[in-house]
Amino acid sequence: MPQLGTSGIADQARKTVVIKVYLAARWEQAAFMRQWREALDALGIGCASNWLDVAATGLRAIEDDATMEANARLDFRDVHEADALILYSPKAGLGSGRGGRHVELGIALGMDKPVILVGERENVFHWHPTVTVLPEDATMRDVAAAVLAVIEPRLRR
Repeated sequence: MPQLGTSGIADQARKTVVIKVYLAARWEQAAFMRQWREALDALGIGCASNWLDVAATGLRAIEDDATMEANARLDFRDVHEADALILYSPKAGLGSGRGGRHVELGIALGMDKPVILVGERENVFHWHPTVTVLPEDATMRDVAAAVLAVIEPRLRR
């Protein structure tokens, strides 16, 4: 699991533009992903993952039809607003959950957004040539550096 250390990456990120990422993971990992959001923010990288706040309210992922539709629209909008998507896919729990994270990854690929997978590949699209794969034990500095590496060339366009 990535370590939550910081470094001079924040200075590099602040010199360019505000970068936003979407954090995708299983619903049960929301609390851990909120820690990632804080660590990335400390490194100068913003987060467009409102599902993390919905999960913090204690609501279950599945409620009524209207809630599910609202959550789907919110997640789609958040992926659209992000500059890149980071998918956390730890070895423990591979193949579990309902798969929303895979849909979010597909949305990002369809929008030509960079994707960084931290952990294990478990879906055919995790082998897409534009997906950057980092080991599960990557540090947060490694994750932030990967974000900058995939975003920076796009900023020059």
